[in-house]
Amino acid sequence: MADYTKSTLGGLQGMSKTIQGQDGLSAYEIWIDLGNNGTESEFIASLKGAPGEYAAQGLQGIQGMQGIQGEKGDKGDTGLKGIDGSIGTDGVKGDKGDKGDQGISAHQSWLNLGNAGTESDFIASTKGIQGIKGDTGTKGDTGDQGIQGIQGITGINGTNGTSTIPIIVVTQSAYDALPATKLTNNTLYIVGA
Repeated sequence: MADYTKSTLGGLQGMSKTIQGQDGLSAYEIWIDLGNNGTESEFIASLKGAPGEYAAQGLQGIQGMQGIQGEKGDKGDTGLKGIDGSIGTDGVKGDKGDKGDQGISAHQSWLNLGNAGTESDFIASTKGIQGIKGDTGTKGDTGDQGIQGIQGITGINGTNGTSTIPIIVVTQSAYDALPATKLTNNTLYIVGA
């Protein structure tokens, strides 16, 4: 057993010296030698096979353990202003306030300022000195003509008066037969039917 081991090790030691061989052909060159034509990019593209079929969906895995709670995040930016709310209902009417103190009169205020006198004296003191009479103003422009007034009511007919001229009723033939001298005197002829 020992002699076999020594001889084997000796043989292995003799094979430790290797001989440098020649470089082999690249995959692209082998592809060309097989009768293909094209660039290395076209060769690489030809290596891509047709899409495979989709595999069946696997079983759902076991739920993992809950992770460690993360650190607290930074404070977020202020949000946009919200829309104004609707107008609220009127509040309950408050109680009536207490009656205030009565104020002093204008006459009393006048007295408090150091004046003396009755209310009539106070009123008289408020009247200013009569001003100087102003100049007479210029004559104004003539106004526009007024609109025509409404027509008056028709008067009542008067009573028939007496005539001093004689009135004679004649026929047309009698009137035609009168002489010209009769037509010029102060006589009124009325031609009847």
